Amino acid sequence: MGRGQTRPFFLESAMAFFKLRPNETVAIKELSPRAPGTYYESLWAEGNALVSTVFVESLDPGASILVTFEDMGLSENQSDKVWLGGHEILNQANAISKTSITRFHNRPRIKTVISGGNVTYGQWLTLKTEAVSDIQFGLGKTTVYTGATTVGQLAALPEVAAQPIQQLSIRCAIDQSNSHRLLFSIDGQTNWIKLAPGEAFSVAPRGEIRQIHLDGGASHSVSYEVIILTQA
Repeated sequence: MGRGQTRPFFLESAMAFFKLRPNETVAIKELSPRAPGTYYESLWAEGNALVSTVFVESLDPGASILVTFEDMGLSENQSDKVWLGGHEILNQANAISKTSITRFHNRPRIKTVISGGNVTYGQWLTLKTEAVSDIQFGLGKTTVYTGATTVGQLAALPEVAAQPIQQLSIRCAIDQSNSHRLLFSIDGQTNWIKLAPGEAFSVAPRGEIRQIHLDGGASHSVSYEVIILTQA
């Protein structure tokens, strides 16, 4: 290698961490305007839960910000990470979002995506030694959907894909013809699962799923019952 050049792994190994102390609140991002882009902040957190608050003071028209958390593995490979959860998409001024993050080892990473314009925001974290859930904040929302598909159209639930889905249950209603079949997709209409009347499917999604799609086919409508628990 030539003079003045540095091997990439030296840069990776020298990556700075925010070392969090238990029950101490740290401003990971001071309240300040930031341009569109993707930002990462690496954490060193020896505890059981992170309490995160994001405050958006102002933003350009059409701008939005999404803050999520990843658990980094033993290597520096981009594929060696697990999605942990995050805040909802924020696209209004004077907006506050609070959430808790668990299930990490000790090297979680914050991923912030700003798009559509500048956003003035700040983020604060507190490392907790005890587990903290969104239920303790009174956050999160369970929604029950009952209805029927429309021939030739897909149904999207929820209609606005804002918060990540933590748990969901889908059932093809039993009080309809045995020939009816309900199709649903949880991966953006790539793969479809078929349910007969009375059959149900339940899952706690692993990954960032914010919306599911339902289809009853091209010949008749199909009745469904769906329960979705979204993150705060």
